[in-house]
Amino acid sequence: MFVDNTRNRMLIFFLASFVTVSLSWNVKQLFDITYYQRLVSETQEVIGNLLNAPVSAVLPMVAVSHLPVIGSAVIEPLEVKNTPVDRKEPKKSEVQCLAENIYYEAGNQSLVGKVAVGQVVLNRMNSPKYPKTACGVVNQRIDGVCMFSWKCEEHRPVSNQRAWKESQRVAYELLSRDRSEIIDITEGATHFHSVKVRPGWKHHRVTRIDDHIFYRQ
Repeated sequence: MFVDNTRNRMLIFFLASFVTVSLSWNVKQLFDITYYQRLVSETQEVIGNLLNAPVSAVLPMVAVSHLPVIGSAVIEPLEVKNTPVDRKEPKKSEVQCLAENIYYEAGNQSLVGKVAVGQVVLNRMNSPKYPKTACGVVNQRIDGVCMFSWKCEEHRPVSNQRAWKESQRVAYELLSRDRSEIIDITEGATHFHSVKVRPGWKHHRVTRIDDHIFYRQ
């Protein structure tokens, strides 16, 4: 009888301990899950705030009533709500030049990569060392050397329509906005090259975006 009572007490003790540990573990899990959810929510909010600001400033694509036509393609800016329509109408020839440069230099890059290449042209336009127009910058040669390598290569027809339309849209958005309202993600870069080459430039390296490394004079 004594042995049976001892066994029963031990069994009850182990069961009680197991239940207590299980409850404690479950309570801890609930606290951990709640904390994790709050952490994820706060992180998403912070990241969202950081991403939304430059996206609307760097590439504020707004639907406009009149869409300029380049060749046979129509530029169709994306609709973004709560973005003020405050823009100028750029020359079609300027949009064409910038779009071609973006396409042939960064057609296989992301949207950010296309914006960065377009921004380099704008930065040169702002510099006294370069022409004041997009076409002037893109077509510039110094001692017979093209400033953008594709200009000295054999002409290649547009083969990727999606990349071409995106290049057109980026070009239009960059040229139609006041430069003071555009956040320069290249931090003033005036040069870039592919990661596949090493030209040995003495310029100040700024950043790498996709497959290009950007420099500032």
